Amino acid sequence: MFSERTALTAMQTLNRRQITPRIKLYLSKKLNLPLVKPERVNLVINNTCNLQCVMCDLWKVQDDQVLSLDQVRKLLDEMAAWGTKFLTLTGGEPLLHPDFFRIVEEAADRGITTEVNSNAAFGEALAERIQASRLDRFNISLDGTRPETHDAIRGRPGTFDRAVRLIQALNRRRSSSADRPVLIITCTIMNQNLEELPGMIDFARRHLFSGVSYNTVT
Repeated sequence: MFSERTALTAMQTLNRRQITPRIKLYLSKKLNLPLVKPERVNLVINNTCNLQCVMCDLWKVQDDQVLSLDQVRKLLDEMAAWGTKFLTLTGGEPLLHPDFFRIVEEAADRGITTEVNSNAAFGEALAERIQASRLDRFNISLDGTRPETHDAIRGRPGTFDRAVRLIQALNRRRSSSADRPVLIITCTIMNQNLEELPGMIDFARRHLFSGVSYNTVT
């Protein structure tokens, strides 16, 4: 059996392990020095997008810059060397990247958990490829429970219906909200959708989502 002294020492050691990285992270931000290795990486793999969201100016720039697969591989190798275990792929619309699914596979080969931030406006076309990939989490942008609300914010008619068709196609291959890829709703809080925010919870339950993330415009 552990003695009281042994238990206290173990708790102190655990606390140091938990607290020390947070102190270093705080100092890193204050001093603008890399004192800790990142626990997660958010990677913008492309700037291209298929929508014209009212809270985003990226589509106005028309910047078609894309990270090559070789560039991403080098970053994945650095992450693996750091011991970083979580990667968020974002853009633009990252599913438009020509090597998106290859990137997911290469990250998984290095033991890195992947998630993507996507508008999901692709209909059923990509459901099979997404399900067959090793993508762990699929964050789907939905800004209303009604098509007219979501489409007005996202700047393209039919966007809501295409996203829902993709969700339904994925769920035909999933039996519970825990099945991969885990689905999360990401909702941007706007004046246009305030009345529909509570309804996102019911929508999430009906469509096997694991959670809803409400975000402010930044």
